[in-house]
Amino acid sequence: MQINPTHCGMCDNPCATGQACQAGACTAPSSGCAAPQVMCSGGCTDPNTDRANCGGCGFACGTGQTCRSGACTSSTTPTDAGTVRDSGTSRDSGVATTPPTGPGTGCNSDADCFGAHCITDAEGWSGGYCTISCSTSADCGDGVCAGSSTSGICLAVCRTSSDCRSGYRCQPGTTVPGFCVPRCSYNAAVLCGEYRCDTTTDQCTGPRCTSASQCSTGSTCTNRYCDCTAATDCGAGRSCDPATRSCQ
Repeated sequence: MQINPTHCGMCDNPCATGQACQAGACTAPSSGCAAPQVMCSGGCTDPNTDRANCGGCGFACGTGQTCRSGACTSSTTPTDAGTVRDSGTSRDSGVATTPPTGPGTGCNSDADCFGAHCITDAEGWSGGYCTISCSTSADCGDGVCAGSSTSGICLAVCRTSSDCRSGYRCQPGTTVPGFCVPRCSYNAAVLCGEYRCDTTTDQCTGPRCTSASQCSTGSTCTNRYCDCTAATDCGAGRSCDPATRSCQ
């Protein structure tokens, strides 16, 4: 009841739209959250102890675990083993053994992401990438929400590509800070599909083309869009959809 905007201070005492619940009282967003609390889903919470936002917004502890010093712990959960928990910057080998403070930590499956989702290496994201869906960057802890308000995902913040893990580059933002995304050269077939991977920028060409040279081998440029064919390498587990003429 101290941080729950639906039951702020007492049962069935919701805060007004846009207000946060801080120390059992509804407050305006401009008042912010008193350290070490952060704003998560409209309420102030302490990521050092909150099981639903352990170490950062959206990182929930598993059944039977508790949140201690921003890490989910239990009798079977190991402590930090050298992983840097800082929005996906360089890390030692292996996946995270404690929840990250933001998106971008390496993973093999969702189980490695402490309640978040793992975009796997097979999907072109080098070493895997823990993330959650978002509508605004407020949902992302110390990460940033990239994409639309209905289909965004949280990504690690960066200023230059040196801030990102190996296999990633910094994509400059327009209305948001830069964020770490995969280098297309890591798995061009999966990441670019019918488009070509520009090895100079490490970005997929597109979304428009003027010639087939901007499309991947086997693809064609039709009506200024790259269309895949049966000869296009769409990557493992994917193929060219004849209806949309895109790799699926």
